[in-house]
Amino acid sequence: YGHPDIMNKQYMIQQGGVSKATKTLNLSEDIFAGMDFTLRGDGRQIKHCEYFHLAKGRDMGFNAVLGFFSKLSSGTGEQLLSRQTFRLGQVFHLPEALAFYYAHAGYYVNQFFVSMSLPLLVFAWLLVLLSDCDERFLAWQHCPGDRAQGSAADVMATYLGACFSWLIVLFLVANTMPLLTELWVQENFRSALTKLLTSLCTLSPLMFVFQAKTIGVYITNEIRWGGATYVATGRGLPTERRPIIFRNAKNEYEGLYLDYAPIAYYDGATLLAGVLLVLSAGGNDTMSQDGLLWLWISVALTLTSWLYAPFIFNPYNFAAKYFWADAQALFDFFFRKSGAYWQKWYEQKLIKPRHGVRRSMKDVGFILAVLFLMAWYLLLNMKAEALISIFSEVRFRNTLYAMILVPPIFSALLYTTIVSVTEWAIGSRSAGMGGLYTAREWARESAARAMQTAEALGGARAAAARENIRRRLGRKAAKADVDAAPTSSTESPDLEAAATGSSDQPATLQPSHDDPAKGLVRARTAVFHDGMPLGVSAVIVIILEICEGVGTLWFFKWVGWHRAFL
Repeated sequence: YGHPDIMNKQYMIQQGGVSKATKTLNLSEDIFAGMDFTLRGDGRQIKHCEYFHLAKGRDMGFNAVLGFFSKLSSGTGEQLLSRQTFRLGQVFHLPEALAFYYAHAGYYVNQFFVSMSLPLLVFAWLLVLLSDCDERFLAWQHCPGDRAQGSAADVMATYLGACFSWLIVLFLVANTMPLLTELWVQENFRSALTKLLTSLCTLSPLMFVFQAKTIGVYITNEIRWGGATYVATGRGLPTERRPIIFRNAKNEYEGLYLDYAPIAYYDGATLLAGVLLVLSAGGNDTMSQDGLLWLWISVALTLTSWLYAPFIFNPYNFAAKYFWADAQALFDFFFRKSGAYWQKWYEQKLIKPRHGVRRSMKDVGFILAVLFLMAWYLLLNMKAEALISIFSEVRFRNTLYAMILVPPIFSALLYTTIVSVTEWAIGSRSAGMGGLYTAREWARESAARAMQTAEALGGARAAAARENIRRRLGRKAAKADVDAAPTSSTESPDLEAAATGSSDQPATLQPSHDDPAKGLVRARTAVFHDGMPLGVSAVIVIILEICEGVGTLWFFKWVGWHRAFL
């Protein structure tokens, strides 16, 4: 891999040791050992030996390769934040500094830039298209005086056609040249060319596009939030099928969907929506459609990789006999127990890393989201002002102006309020109240077990007290005391009343004569306690927001401003 794996223990101990006393730095302990060794100066050098054909274990499967790269990317994120990297950047000369950067962190940072370039380009393309003037009421819009260069679609097509041309083939060839040269040196040119073409025909570009996305996500998440941990990749056979979703031995859900949804599926769906909006805004209706051919090839390759690569490289993924099992697991994950499993996974994977609102606001993603909304609302405000100026005699123009700019949240807020109040009124349990309900049930079981233990201890204490009385007052007095004592074996009357259920204490603290585990299962599986499934509520909220947004912006569509409506 280019870093030391075999060390002289006695020599390294004399130079200050090998690893660090933190689990995050120990994730890349060999890299830090090499950096510390180099920082000690005095001409210290590390000998690099390369061995061929020694049957070293390699990651062959899709999931194993990406798991290994996730570990390397997280470790690289920790290296970028360490003082060793900072000090090496200060002492290295320019050639050494460039070699150190491109051999370590530069590769991973470059993968992030590559994976993020296309979504940002599509967003800029869409913003330019929607800021263009519509065909009607041109005098009321902010249009450039000279439109001889064509519409915004023509301008963007000319620019993108210059960026994405047949020269992209040279970049692909340049990326494959190291592999071709290495195989040529080891074997021969014919074998090297055959293996390279075989790799391309087996959809290796999809694999490398998805790999770049994975590397970019892990290294940026490590820099933003931290939390690097060791990933046991293993050396499993690449012919093993991984289900889309399944329940493991710990009664938790995992699978292909949960592995890559935060990494690529969500961003892939967002990119697909952006591409569809570009097509709806007339991005392909230009005089130079042939110039966009290479761009659409890149977009199609990225979308296919981000949305379908894990399933394409998963053995027997599309076999009919596994379809119904995957469908049932998906349904259980989203709808069982009112979506509690989905909620737990979402909180752990997508909400927990941010650790609160204050830290989320300091994140670069929050800044980008604010810039996105500012640009979007600036464009929408310009269109709305022009529309209000045209229809200035309409009585409800101020209300219409406010409805256009306010986000569509009121219908969803009303729905969630009604559902919450209804569930509280009928005594049902929603997914949000699932934790409280489960804690209450376990508290009841704990109280019952505590009563049984106290009852047993009270009986033992009463027997010991009677024995002491017999010894002190004699057999006769002790017998009289025993006859006058209560028949219960409990020492405290409150505890006795609680055990027999004869006091005024709440019935929730009384132990049940039935099996408490069975009662808990019945309570958890009762339909009455489940409430509205969280997955159903999510779909309803999305539909309500779309309907509210379309309804408030339909005035743009009515006057013929298609771009403003989009």
